[in-house]
Parts: sequence; structure tokens; C-alpha cells
Amino acid sequence: MKSSSFCHIASLLFCLVSCVGGITFRGGGENVESSSVVSKSMYNKQASNWVRTEPRCLSDFTGRPVVFEMLASEVKGKIILDVGCGEGYCARKIVEMGASKVIGLDISEEMISNAKETSK
Repeated sequence: MKSSSFCHIASLLFCLVSCVGGITFRGGGENVESSSVVSKSMYNKQASNWVRTEPRCLSDFTGRPVVFEMLASEVKGKIILDVGCGEGYCARKIVEMGASKVIGLDISEEMISNAKETSK
């Protein structure tokens, strides 16, 4: 499978998973808080713990380098959408790899704020 095909499939799957997170579940006559509200609250509370400017998490040393290598020839000169960008670590890396622009989206306002601050 070509890496561009893999990227498109992975992006579609991620978007599908992200969309499911916005569903409000109801059961037993009680409203259950939607998972997106819970996620937003959790990530806003943890935002300051996630800011990094260099590899720090296990996945920064294991999984992400493989993904970045697969993307290397695909991102040069392109505009990239980073869904679930968090504090922008991967977005900054993709800009370093030659993307002309990265647009980051995240459910957490605090994560977006950290991404903007760290990217200055």
C-alpha cells in the first residue's frame, strides 16, 4: 500500500473515531454526559502537563518516528490538517519536515493555547 493511501485511510478512521466522541448517550432515564464534554474537561485540566518541545513520551521515540518517516515525502509544500493536535508537538514536527502550513484542531482550548504559545 502506498504511504499516501495509508495516510488517507488513517485520517478517515481518525475522523470517524473523533466524530463518535460527540454523541450524547442516554440510558436508564438519566442523561449521561457526552464523552466529548468529559474529554474536553480532562484535556483542559491536563494541558500544562503535556507541553513539550522535544521527544519525551514513549510514543515520541517509538511510534511517531515511524509515522513521520512515512509522511516525509507526502507533506513537503502541503497544507496539513492535524485533527486532535493537542499542544502541537506533531504539527511543529510536520512544519520542520517541510509542510507549508499546519492547521491544528483540538477539543481543548488549553491545548490550543499551549500550541500557539510553544509555536512562537
